[in-house]
Amino acid sequence: MTGSNGIGTNNTEGINLYADPSAVFNSFRRCVLGLDTSCGGGVGNLRGLPRWNLDATLAKDFKITERVGLQFTMQFTNVFNHFQPNDPRDNSANNLRLNQPTNFGKITNAVYDPRQVEWGMRVHF
Repeated sequence: MTGSNGIGTNNTEGINLYADPSAVFNSFRRCVLGLDTSCGGGVGNLRGLPRWNLDATLAKDFKITERVGLQFTMQFTNVFNHFQPNDPRDNSANNLRLNQPTNFGKITNAVYDPRQVEWGMRVHF
């Protein structure tokens, strides 16, 4: 979902971490020195998105002689090839800053690359 009320509206991808970025943005403020006692001490942390991935390897050994053999392998990364959005704080634009309300919560990239397959053959003797 794109932003609302001028918060998170600079979003051509249309993906935002929050369903209502305006409500989340208005829940935070900068620390006031001398008044706030828990700034940066682990209070009010913004959590990232959950993520998971499945990689797999298939291998088969063939004996040619008693001492010589072949091994064929296939290594798959991101087997299901599913999109997992990256957290806004991991982006180079740091889209959780309070001084950039139009970018707040904007997701611009994925965590994992698309599916890749690597083929291999090994002769052992």
